Amino acid sequence: FCQRIKRLIHMLARKAEVRTEGVRDAGAKCDIPVYVMTNEFNEKQIKEFFDAHGFFGLHEDQVTIFAQPLSPAVDHQGSFLLQEKGKLAMFPTGSGGLFAALAECGILADMKCRNLEWVVVH
Repeated sequence: FCQRIKRLIHMLARKAEVRTEGVRDAGAKCDIPVYVMTNEFNEKQIKEFFDAHGFFGLHEDQVTIFAQPLSPAVDHQGSFLLQEKGKLAMFPTGSGGLFAALAECGILADMKCRNLEWVVVH
């Protein structure tokens, strides 16, 4: 899992570097923000991973790590699953919950403040 994140961030950082070379040559500042969706089960580890690796050469304020919401787990018949008697099992919403998570976690507002027009999702 950590290797996958590391490869993804290296790829994103390289793309950001290539796309902003001309802007930097002109003396302007252009930092491409990176948003990383986690869940409450792995958010702490992912934040520590980014910190331990110096945010992979990105500025810390370029990287926003946010946890997606949880939803009740259901089986293939649509019945709710229990974690224990009287308590629903809750799981991350996954990529299907991306857009709701972006709104609920304030990421869309952050994107608007940064005047972002385009988003690439990996």
